[in-house]
Amino acid sequence: MAEEGGEAVGREEGAAVNRVSRRRVLKLAAYTAPALTAAEVGMAARVLAATPPGGGNTGGNTGGNTGGNTGGTTLGGGGGGGGGVVPLLVSGNTITALGGEFIVELPPGVLPADAQVEVRVIAGGDDLGSDPAQQAERSYFVRGYRLRVSAGGTELSILDAAGNVIAKPSLSQLAGLHLYYWDPYLGAYVPVPGGFGGDGFSGTTRHLSDFVFLRDAETVFGDVPSSHWAWPYVTALARRRVVRGVGFRRFEPERSVTRAELAKMVVLAAALPGVPAALDAASDRHWARAYLATAVFHGVLRGYGESGLLPDRPTSRAETVAMIMRALGLEGAPPAPFSDTRGHWAEGFIAAARERGIVTGYPDGSFRPNEPVTRAEACRMVAVAFGLAV
Repeated sequence: MAEEGGEAVGREEGAAVNRVSRRRVLKLAAYTAPALTAAEVGMAARVLAATPPGGGNTGGNTGGNTGGNTGGTTLGGGGGGGGGVVPLLVSGNTITALGGEFIVELPPGVLPADAQVEVRVIAGGDDLGSDPAQQAERSYFVRGYRLRVSAGGTELSILDAAGNVIAKPSLSQLAGLHLYYWDPYLGAYVPVPGGFGGDGFSGTTRHLSDFVFLRDAETVFGDVPSSHWAWPYVTALARRRVVRGVGFRRFEPERSVTRAELAKMVVLAAALPGVPAALDAASDRHWARAYLATAVFHGVLRGYGESGLLPDRPTSRAETVAMIMRALGLEGAPPAPFSDTRGHWAEGFIAAARERGIVTGYPDGSFRPNEPVTRAEACRMVAVAFGLAV
């Protein structure tokens, strides 16, 4: 069977799934929007506020102020006992809430003149949502912000280009915390690319969604002790909820990683926006169908022609590198500095990965591109590639 990405049939199958998913997503994503004129930008620069009712887990309302071309920008109160008047500033493409505690800087032209903006504080775990994956994080939850932006009756949930998100929570302990956004298609909290600095948390996002601070997830695996060579990489990804165990405190680091497992790791580490699942019949029933569909949609994963995606097939070293580098949008110019990759379909990806320290070869100068990758090895590649290594 041809290697993934090495034959035209693989690319064609991926493109077919791509077309199905893209039609369904654009109805919700509303990627394009008219650019603001200078006059509209000036009119949008104003402070708007609403007075939410105190108490209650549903907290807040969507009443709010309406002013000029801002189209009724509103601010609701926080769940679990919020109250008082909280300012919300919309200036150009920047949304500032809670006196600067939560700031979202959108790409130019994304925020139309008639945009409706709503921000609520998520003050308690009971406010996270009803999805089982949300409820599972209640004990790790610290603080959150519910952002909603709509225009012309359509909710703007996914951005075509990344914006910036800044959060400055007044918390006594920031160590062991990270900011996540909720992706309803993936049914998961996705770590926001970024981290804490001198001015709070700063990162990038293509999602307008719920943003929450969660404590690091449990990372104790009996088969990955601190003496294991991959412990730093497995631990880093587990803390950020990119990987999970396969039983009670087991990770199975020496088992070959499957295409489905790797797709999930790359989608979460790269913060790729989820899409509705629309795959071949076998993959559409798979536990990782949302991650598989998302990886295909973004061009990260390709199939094997009529055989489909083969999600449970072990992933080769070449396929692993190709998926990671596609998510990064990088491909080098051959030849790769290995004795057995010249003319290989993934040579350009391997060369780019080697240049960036994501992969290294064997002492004999080979790369062994067609050999399977273990879960431990995949963790190292993903952690290094996306800057998550501790």
